[in-house]
Amino acid sequence: MIRLTHIFLLGLLLVPNSLLAAPTLEELQKQIAELAATVEKLNSQAEQNKAKQATAKPAPSVAELQETVAELSEELEEMNDRVDKTETHTATDRVSWYGDLR
Repeated sequence: MIRLTHIFLLGLLLVPNSLLAAPTLEELQKQIAELAATVEKLNSQAEQNKAKQATAKPAPSVAELQETVAELSEELEEMNDRVDKTETHTATDRVSWYGDLR
């Protein structure tokens, strides 16, 4: 136990006093100034974000979304018809080709 106490005390002697001392008034004022600058920067970024959101395009209404869905559905139906015609033609070509070889 005494040996551990001696090692602890020796360790305290080897540690520089600057690590154990409380920060000075100047250091604290410097930290406060840095924090104030950071808060000011964050506030300006928040204001810029608010300005961007204010100028952003409003969300579309339900009627506009339904109209868009209807248009896309029509386009999809048209594309499906074209692909079906192509696939049918390809399938009949195979049948015709193989039918010709008999």
